[in-house]
Amino acid sequence: MKNLITLLVATIFSLQVGMSQWSTGIRIGTAITNTSGNGIIESAIPMEWETGLEIGIRTEYGLANALSVVSGVQYSRSGFSIDQGLDLNILGLNIPIEARADFNINYIETPVMLKYTMGDKNLQYYGIGGITTSYAASGSIQPVARVLLDINLPSIDINFSDNYLNRWNVAATIGAGLQKEVGQGKIFGEIAYEHGLSNLVNTVVDLDLKNKGFSLGIGYTHSF
Repeated sequence: MKNLITLLVATIFSLQVGMSQWSTGIRIGTAITNTSGNGIIESAIPMEWETGLEIGIRTEYGLANALSVVSGVQYSRSGFSIDQGLDLNILGLNIPIEARADFNINYIETPVMLKYTMGDKNLQYYGIGGITTSYAASGSIQPVARVLLDINLPSIDINFSDNYLNRWNVAATIGAGLQKEVGQGKIFGEIAYEHGLSNLVNTVVDLDLKNKGFSLGIGYTHSF
């Protein structure tokens, strides 16, 4: 009977410890993204960085004193921009004419990362690294003509129904951040870099187009 009570107390204690290892909350941030390709396409069509929104749910499970697993689900707007232009000389006046196309894709992302934390309760710093899987829910191309001022042309929806574009994307993610305990939770701020491992397009000639980008985010998680 004594052994049974001891086992029951130990089981309840272990469950309470396990429950306290879980935390969940919200993260919001800015994604600064672009697309990398093989040397030929990058020299022929220079691609510029785009800025988008990130917002989602962050979940963390503690494995040990300093090691934990970070996951969740978030919305992320990624893309790149192509800008081409020329100068026309009309009646002695130099008039720049440019055309820009902003490619934006709305992703639903699920990261799975390991997190290592150092420091004390007042201020902790951490490193994260792992894999992020993304699904392209929708996308658009925004053409912009510029003759002295910007003229937005009608937006074009990206067609994901054919086999030319890949909806699924897998990327390697690495980052670092700071966090501080507040009551039963933590506030945090972090920066991360993500580099795609999957090609964005299926073509006969391998263009090696992959997503890449930086992420700046802040958030709050509550421990249970």
